[in-house]
Order: sequence, then C-alpha cells, then structure tokens
Amino acid sequence: MLFSIGYLGLTPQQLIDALQEYEIELLIDVRSSPRSKFPAFNSENIAPILIENEIEYKWHGDRLGGRSKIEDSALVSLIEIQREKVVCIMCMESVIKNCHRYYEIGQRLLNNHAIEVSHIKVKPPKKLKNTLSEERRIIEPVPICSIVLNTGDQTRLL
Repeated sequence: MLFSIGYLGLTPQQLIDALQEYEIELLIDVRSSPRSKFPAFNSENIAPILIENEIEYKWHGDRLGGRSKIEDSALVSLIEIQREKVVCIMCMESVIKNCHRYYEIGQRLLNNHAIEVSHIKVKPPKKLKNTLSEERRIIEPVPICSIVLNTGDQTRLL
C-alpha cells in the first residue's frame, strides 16, 4: 500500500502520529535534497526519530525528487517496495496538488501502473475555548488521484 504526506505545518511528532495511524513501515523521502528550511525535518534529524518509532527512513530524492527527471524505472522500484511494506512518500508541500508527489508520481503510477496513492491529510487541531486540543486532531487519507470535495449541499470530484 502506498501513501503520501507533506510535512509543512506539522511538528515531527504530528508526522510520526500520522504515520503510525496508517501503520507506515517505511517513509521514503522524495525531496530533491534531504534538507529543509525547517531543521527538524533535515534527514539527519528526522531519520533517528522515525527509527525510534519503528519507521524505516530512506531518501530517494535523487530518483524521485521534484527537480530530477523521474524515470519509469524509479516508479517501478517504488511499486516493488510497496508490495512488501506499507510505504509513505514524503515531501514538504502539504497541498498535494501543488507537489510533484501528485503530478509526477501519483498520476503516473495511476495512469501507467494502476497503483493508487492515498494522501494522508493532517488537519490542524480545532480550537476549544481558546485552547488547542491534540485529541481533536483528525487524520484522514485522501486518494491523490480522485479527491472528493463536500461543500455542504454539493459533492464534487476534483
């Protein structure tokens, strides 16, 4: 099974919580560079935390990064890996349609290999009496390639 997540706006613990919620075994970092403007997400900082929480970490940004030409062989390798483990690909961008995880990886996997990637969307905690409650955090998967938007009386497929 293959998931996707963007860490923008999250703490490392929120990332871990979301990955654990979906029983992710392997996080594949698909950033072109394993560094971030948020130092907590630099590979040397996030990898040990993931490992402590029994989530394997691998950087594949050289083959699956947004600044590289993603060869079909890299996608086939990703398909093989996800057959063995529950895998999540990660980049910084939290809005999936703004990220190469959607148009370069997700769409190509769906169109060329019939593999669906589901995006893990972490909603910010709701305010309760001017305080934020971690217990109110909602984590829900959204299929990358078929997002349904419910706007009250209408439901649209994006």
